[in-house]
Amino acid sequence: MATAAGARSGRAASFRDLPTPLPEAPAAASGAPRRPPAARPAPRPLPDEDLMSAFATGDLEAFGELVARHRAAVIGFCRRLLGDPHEAEDAAQDAFVALYRCGPRYVPSAPFRALLYRLARNACADARRRPAPLPGPDLPETQDPDPGAPEAAERRLRAAELRRAVARLTPLQREAVVLTHFEGLTYTEAAAVLRVPVGTVCSRAAAALAALRRLLPVPGEEGGR
Repeated sequence: MATAAGARSGRAASFRDLPTPLPEAPAAASGAPRRPPAARPAPRPLPDEDLMSAFATGDLEAFGELVARHRAAVIGFCRRLLGDPHEAEDAAQDAFVALYRCGPRYVPSAPFRALLYRLARNACADARRRPAPLPGPDLPETQDPDPGAPEAAERRLRAAELRRAVARLTPLQREAVVLTHFEGLTYTEAAAVLRVPVGTVCSRAAAALAALRRLLPVPGEEGGR
């Protein structure tokens, strides 16, 4: 071969001396599994303010994403203010209708959640002014899959006690503590919702928490205090 002859003659092998075609590179390890390609990171969800700005330009899918993202939280907020699950559903629906109507005028000058919860609060205020609906038939309560479990029974009991205690707060205290301690809004966001100074939100929430400590039974003490 030319390469052997070149080696014997003492000259370096050139590209012309290499065999044609070139042999394939050997596998790294016989039977070794191939490493799967690295997964691409999932795209980060758009902030609420960006979705609302997109909706303001006519993007209806952006509005649908906002509804899907916040519907359950708004219903829970309305239920804690009104105490009735059916009225809460209606009030949450009214809040999103109001959000839809103000979309073309939206200016991202404040956090989106402040706008949404202010609309929900207004919807709850309107619901309180409406005549009370006629009582319907008593329906059986929904049971947990394992109603006999002591942990599930304890959770239901504590949740019912908390709902009753929150319902006994004054409306101003209830709004402040629900926004800051149930819905997770900052005091600044809650102040924007309620349109009061941040210090007022802090004092109302503190008064609400103090009242809840008095109203809720102490765990482990029968009948509470």
